[in-house]
Amino acid sequence: DVVIVLDLSTSMTQCAGAGAAADCETRLDVAKVAARKVLETLSDRDYAQIVPFGAFASCFDPTCTQDCFDNQDPPGPTYNVAGLCNRPAENKLLRMTSANRGLLEQYLTELRVATGSVGNSFGSAFSKAFDVLDYSVQDATAGCTKAVLFFTDGAGARKGSANPDTAEEVVRQYDATWTDVKTRNQVDVPTGAS
Repeated sequence: DVVIVLDLSTSMTQCAGAGAAADCETRLDVAKVAARKVLETLSDRDYAQIVPFGAFASCFDPTCTQDCFDNQDPPGPTYNVAGLCNRPAENKLLRMTSANRGLLEQYLTELRVATGSVGNSFGSAFSKAFDVLDYSVQDATAGCTKAVLFFTDGAGARKGSANPDTAEEVVRQYDATWTDVKTRNQVDVPTGAS
């Protein structure tokens, strides 16, 4: 079970290395290549989901119609608005059949930084990743090791962060989210969890 968390904040449009801005490979390009390589390693016995995040976090929803993709500037998969991917049916891992892998690869290809996508929220990203794992316990899991792979450049101010650029702050946000998930699951154990 793999959740790929992908930073789509404005800083991800910067060049990944040296070179002119017009012909460089962006940080987002590099992250997408890495995420695609992860998807390529998964068999049809595995489950995966992509959680893009900026100021908000969402996930791929296979039931989404074209209007989900057209209401963003520039047009493409919507992710950076509040209230997406909130129902348990949307917050699930997908079995990596060739069809579902193709859907996630297409989604990954079309993801882009939204115009005016200022800031990002690691907390929202981790929370969404844990929601996906929680809601998948009953019927959308390989039943083995779970992994959250976090692709970010680590740049820019984090929403709610006093000291945005330290590894300690990232770990603190992860720990706080994980503590919230454990507390929530003690009160409301996901169906199928043991």
